[in-house]
Amino acid sequence: MPDLPALRHHRACSVFQHRHRRWLLTAVVTFTYPALATATEGLSEADYLEDIPVVLSAARLAQPVTEAPAAVTVIDRAMIEASGARQIVDLFRLVPGFTVGSINGYNSSVTYHGIADEYSRRMQVLIDGRSVYLPSIGGVAWADLPITLADIDRIEVIRGPDSASYGANSFLGVISISTRHATEDKGSSVRLAYGQHDIRDGELRHGGGSGPFAYHLTLGQRADNGFDNRHDSQRVRLFNSRIEYQLGVNDYLEMQFGLSSGAEQAGSIFLTSTNINLDPPHIKTVNSHFEQLHWLHSGAPGHEYSLRFYHDYHNTNEDYQTDPVALLGGTRIPISTDILAERYDLEFQGTDTPQPNLRLVWGASARQDQVTAPTFFATARRLNSALYRLFGNLEWHITPTLVSNVGAMQEHTDITGSKLSPRLALNYHVTEHQTVRAVVSSATRTPILFEEQANLKFVAGPYTDQIALSTVHLDSERIDAHELGYLLYWPERGTSLDVKIFHDLLRDIIRAEKVCQTGDPAYVACVSRNKSNGIDTVDGNYNHFRNADHVAVHGLEFQIDQRFGATTRIVAGYAHTRITGHGSDPALFRSAPVDSYHLLLIEQFPQDTTASLAYYQFGDMQYLDFGNHTAAQHRLDLRLAHTLRHDDNRISLALTVQNLLGSYQDFYYNKDLKNLFDRRAFVELAWQLP
Repeated sequence: MPDLPALRHHRACSVFQHRHRRWLLTAVVTFTYPALATATEGLSEADYLEDIPVVLSAARLAQPVTEAPAAVTVIDRAMIEASGARQIVDLFRLVPGFTVGSINGYNSSVTYHGIADEYSRRMQVLIDGRSVYLPSIGGVAWADLPITLADIDRIEVIRGPDSASYGANSFLGVISISTRHATEDKGSSVRLAYGQHDIRDGELRHGGGSGPFAYHLTLGQRADNGFDNRHDSQRVRLFNSRIEYQLGVNDYLEMQFGLSSGAEQAGSIFLTSTNINLDPPHIKTVNSHFEQLHWLHSGAPGHEYSLRFYHDYHNTNEDYQTDPVALLGGTRIPISTDILAERYDLEFQGTDTPQPNLRLVWGASARQDQVTAPTFFATARRLNSALYRLFGNLEWHITPTLVSNVGAMQEHTDITGSKLSPRLALNYHVTEHQTVRAVVSSATRTPILFEEQANLKFVAGPYTDQIALSTVHLDSERIDAHELGYLLYWPERGTSLDVKIFHDLLRDIIRAEKVCQTGDPAYVACVSRNKSNGIDTVDGNYNHFRNADHVAVHGLEFQIDQRFGATTRIVAGYAHTRITGHGSDPALFRSAPVDSYHLLLIEQFPQDTTASLAYYQFGDMQYLDFGNHTAAQHRLDLRLAHTLRHDDNRISLALTVQNLLGSYQDFYYNKDLKNLFDRRAFVELAWQLP
C-alpha cells in the first residue's frame, strides 16, 4: 500500500544549533544606557529627531507615538538599508517578540508571541492599507509580493491586537507597510545584487511627472538557489506602479498596480520509508497581481474623507506526479494542489474634529473573498466568503497630560456571524519626555475557509486517503489583551525607549488534530466508525479542526533607539515571553522563544561610508503542526557601503555578509529536511540618476 499519508506535510523545516548568547545585547544596553546623559550633553534636537515620531496605523489617525493606543515599532529607511536584508521578512527580526522562520528558500513564517505554524494566520499585513494575507490557507506569500525593499518608505508594526482598527486577523499584531510616494521618487535608479547561493537580484526604478501629476514605476527580479540539499530555488519577476494626481485644492487620487510571476522549486529529494518519493522535485508557478484606487478629500479643517478599493489575485499552479508505485502496477499518482484566491475590498473612512480636544475616525467596509482549490475542498466550484465592517475610534485629550483612545469594530462574516472588538487606551504624560500607557482590548480571528470547509483527500487507484475534513462549525478565536507601557522620548539626547509589560488571554484557539487519537482505548472503534461513515483513509484516521485550546501569554519587551551625535545609532530590543495553560496542546507552550534579542549598530564615517552590524538571537521553540524542537539560534550580519557622488549622479557599492557566526538550522521538520543557513555574502551596486 502506498505511503499516502506522507503527502500530508511536504514542506521543510529546520533546527537552530547554536548556544544562547544573551549576554551580548544585555551588556550593550546595560553599559551604554547609563552613559547617555553625559555622551549627549550639548547636542541640539536637530542633531537627532525633529520631533516625537508620528505613527499612522495604530488608531487610523496620525498621532505622536506617545499618544498611540498600542506599542508600535517603526522601521525606517535607514534601518532597512543598514540591516542588509534581501527579503522583507528579515526586517521583522528588528521587532521585539517577533520570530522569523524559513520554511524553505522562499517561504517564511512571521509571528509575534508564537502560536504559529508555517502559515502564521494570526497576523494582519497591510501594504498601503491593502490586506495581503491569503483568504485560502491564511498567511502571507512574502516571496510573491510585487514590491522591493527600495519601494518601502517605512514599516509600522503594532505589537498587540488591533481588531478595533483592522478587524479579524489583526489578532496578535499588525504589520503596516507604507511605500514611497511618487513625488519622492523622481529620477531613475538601477540596482544589482550578486552573490553566493546564486543570488541574482535586479531592479530598475523610474519616477517622473510635473505639476499635479506624478508617477513611479519599478521593474525587478529576485533569484537564488535556496538552501543546500533542498530543491527550493526561486526566480520571481515583478512590476509595480504608483500614479498620483492632485485633482484640486481638496482632492487627491492615487492609483496602484502591481504583478509578480515566479517559478519556484518544490518537492523533496528524499525517499519515504517505502523507498518511493510521493513528493518528487517539481516546479510550481505563482502568478499574482493587484489593483488599488484611493481617493482622498479634505473638507473643512479637521475633516477628511477617503474611499479605497482594491482587488488581489493570487494563483498557484502545482501539478506533478509521484514516483512509480509498485502496488499500483508502477503507476504514477497525479497530484494537483492548485489554488486560486481573489479578494475584492471597498472601504470608506472619515476623520472629523468635532472639538479642539476631540478627534474621531470612523468608517465602513465590505469584502468578498473567492477561493478555488479542488484538491483542498473536494469541489471545482468557487467558494465565497463575505465580510462587512463598521469601525470607529475617538481620541480625547481629557487634560493636557491625559489622552484616551476608545475604539471598536463591529464585524460580520458568513462564517462566524457578528463579533465586536473593543479597545480602551489611556496615555498619561508624566513629564515632557515620559509617558505611561495602559491598554485593554479584545480581538478575534475568523477561521479561514480551509479550516471551516476542508475536504482534502488524495485518490490513487483503488486507494483514497482523507487527509483533512471539517466536521464541526468553528467559532472565532478570541484574545483579551492587557498592556502597560512606559515611553521615554528625549530628542535633545537622541533617546527613544519603549517598555511593555503584557498579559493576554487566548480562548478557543483552533487546532488541527487527528479524529482518532492513538493510544486512546476507543481508537479501534473510532477508526471503524469513520469507515462506516464512508470516510476512506489509508489508516482509518484523518485531521479535523476544532476550537480546543486556551492559553495565557505574558511577558516583558523593550526597544531602544539611541543616537550619539550625527554619526552613531544603536537600535536594540529584547522580549521575554511565557505561554501557559491547562489541558492544552503542549506544543503551544513552546511555540515562542522565552528570550529573544536584536541589536543594530549603524556608524556613519566620513566621505559617505557607512558600516552596520546586526545581531539577532532567539531561544529554542517549536512551530505548531511539525512536532520538532527548534534549537536556539544566533546570527551576526555585517554591511559596508560607500557612495560616490558626481553632480546629480550617485553610485553606491555595498558588501553584505550574513551570518558571520557560522551555520544554523532553521525551521526543523525531520532528520532529512533541514534548512541549513550558512554564511553567505553578496555585493550590491546602485546607480541613482537625476
